[in-house]
Amino acid sequence: MEPSAEDIRRRTQRLVFRCVCEFLINDAARLVAAHDRDFVRAVIHLAITQASRVGPDDAERSISVRAISQSLALPYETTRRKVLELEAAGFCRRVSAQRVAATPSPLAPSEGRSASQAVEAVVADLKALGYDVSLMLPEGAVRGAKGDPPSESTVRNLLDDFILRVLESGVAPHGSMLDALVFTALMHANAEPITQDPTMAWRYAGADTPPPDNLRRPVTIAELAAKLFIPRETMRRRISRMLDLGRCVAAPGGYLTTLEHMQKPNVLQSGALVVHHFGQLLQHLRQEGFDLDAIPPSVSASGAAA
Repeated sequence: MEPSAEDIRRRTQRLVFRCVCEFLINDAARLVAAHDRDFVRAVIHLAITQASRVGPDDAERSISVRAISQSLALPYETTRRKVLELEAAGFCRRVSAQRVAATPSPLAPSEGRSASQAVEAVVADLKALGYDVSLMLPEGAVRGAKGDPPSESTVRNLLDDFILRVLESGVAPHGSMLDALVFTALMHANAEPITQDPTMAWRYAGADTPPPDNLRRPVTIAELAAKLFIPRETMRRRISRMLDLGRCVAAPGGYLTTLEHMQKPNVLQSGALVVHHFGQLLQHLRQEGFDLDAIPPSVSASGAAA
């Protein structure tokens, strides 16, 4: 009997997650770098920007400080203070006593790959590993009309929405958005030798087939801090907390996430949500005219081998 789409997704969940994580980590790092390495401020700015999009009626949108605090699971006072910092820096403006909206152009264009190129790279990685990207699309997904590709601002808006959704969904299993990002970055860096080898990538592709410690690469605090543009002391505190909670262990040359924590149902579910949200992102892009079929399998920044 042919395996169902759900069976295939489960058998390949870890493989897809690894490729998508490179994309997620790089984009989160871009946001943090733009806010002087302040992760909380970066996420609050992202939430304000997404909430401030002009609606179909061309009406301006805004969001309250309390709504930001609740949606991001952040203390109200922390949120209020960071919003004041963003306002002082010109990233947002006050609409009323409690509501703010993003400024029209809060960030200068970033260097390096565009949002479209970032999406193309992860799709190319998946294809290079022999994965059928169409399996990630929701059931009943429809193809957008052929025509001009979506604008960079459209792709960026969709990508930022994906980042925000993923970070929010990481709060429950990891305790906070930053802890979720740090754990993901550590797990992804540990798995780099496997991701870069197509044979091993498929051997340890499923949710039920975690890679053994001897095949994973320990990573230092300095490496993780540089990867995420987070201050080294902040990273040290996060790793120390993960050690205390049994989420990672010290190993020669750095740290490894524990297989026990990686295999917890809520952590596996969190990984499945990342893949699900990425599938939604691809579908929204395709509806906007982004041609997924035209992207060839190739070697990209994440190192997937053709």
